[in-house]
This record gives sequence, C-alpha cells and structure tokens, in this order.
Amino acid sequence: MQRVIFLVLREVEVLDLTGPLQVFHEANRAGANYDIHLCGLEPTVRSAQGVVFGELKPLPTVTEKDLVLLPGIPFSAVRSVSLEAIRWLRRANSTGSRICSICTGAFVLAKAGLLDGRHCTTHWNRIEELTRQYPRAKVLTNRLFVEDGSITTSAGVASGID
Repeated sequence: MQRVIFLVLREVEVLDLTGPLQVFHEANRAGANYDIHLCGLEPTVRSAQGVVFGELKPLPTVTEKDLVLLPGIPFSAVRSVSLEAIRWLRRANSTGSRICSICTGAFVLAKAGLLDGRHCTTHWNRIEELTRQYPRAKVLTNRLFVEDGSITTSAGVASGID
C-alpha cells in the first residue's frame, strides 16, 4: 500500500486538491491500494474559494515510499507559507519521497529550494513569475507536467489530475 499525503495549505485551490484526490479515490474503488491522508499545519483550512476543509491530520514523518502532493494556492499566498511547511517539504525530499505539485504549488517547492537546478513548470499564467523569482529553477513552458528526479510539477489543475 502506498501512502499518499496531501499537504493542504491555507487558501488551497479547491480543484487543485479535489481533482487529484478524486483520481486516487477512484483508483482505490477500481482495486488500487492507496492510503490517502489529508494533512495540514492546522486541523481546519479555508480554501481560496471559501470551502472549509476540516479534520486534517498533522504532518506525518515521511519515508521514501510516500507520495506527497502539494495542491496550488493563490500566488499572493505563497509568501505567507510557514517555515514549518517549508521544513517539512525539505525533510520529505531528503527521505527520497516523491513530491508532486499542482499548478502554483510549484512556487512553494521553489520557496523550499526543491526546484533549484531542476526542470519544472507551473500554470502558464505564472511561468514568467516563477522564472523571475526563482532563477535557479529551470522553468519550462508549454508542458503539462515535468518530472525531474523525485519531483514532479504540473501546469494547471487539469494536468495535475493527469
């Protein structure tokens, strides 16, 4: 069984979370064996659209067998992502776990230094900002998703579902 950990940050974009969540849920109904965890720094998070997600689990210790998914948040919310979340992502990366961002989740990975020297992408409307703000990231345009080692980044929500 593979553990899939969704890191649900404040102001999470609803479709960035629920689209991929639905995919794993459907895979389980079809016979896959994913152990899905919705986790956050606090037990309740309000999305950018006003939907409240509750009963989130605390951030777990991550192993190399885990998959971490980081749904996007509004671009303006990236600067307020806590140091605790950044440190947790760095620890997850250091264990060898796979980490995937959806849309603007790439900015959080870049803030954590996880995109330094890596090929990556984000939503087409934020490519220039990612390139400008994080020059050590190798930002690619016109890509639905980019896999570089243990890190995968996706463009918009539809590619995050893919």
